[in-house]
Amino acid sequence: MAEFLREGELNPQIVATKRGFLRIFSAWVVEESLPWTTGEAPMLHALFKYLRIPYAPPSDTTVRQQLRAIFSELRAKVVREFSVRL
Repeated sequence: MAEFLREGELNPQIVATKRGFLRIFSAWVVEESLPWTTGEAPMLHALFKYLRIPYAPPSDTTVRQQLRAIFSELRAKVVREFSVRL
C-alpha cells in the first residue's frame, strides 16, 4: 500500500479541464512567439477533430483573456510575497 501511495504521489493523475487546456494553449502561443490567431487556423481545427480533442482551439480574444488572467495571478503572487517579507 505504501508503494501504491508513493507512486500516486510521484505521478499524480492529471484531470484535463477546458480551463487548463486554454491556459496551456495560451502559454504555448506566447512561449513560441506564435500569432495570437494560431487557434483560428483551419488545419489546427482539422488536427483537433482528427485527434478527437474535445475542445476547439481558442480564438485570439480567448488567448488574450487567458494571458491577462495568468498575468494577474502571477502579479498577485509577487505582490503577496513582497508584502509578507516586509
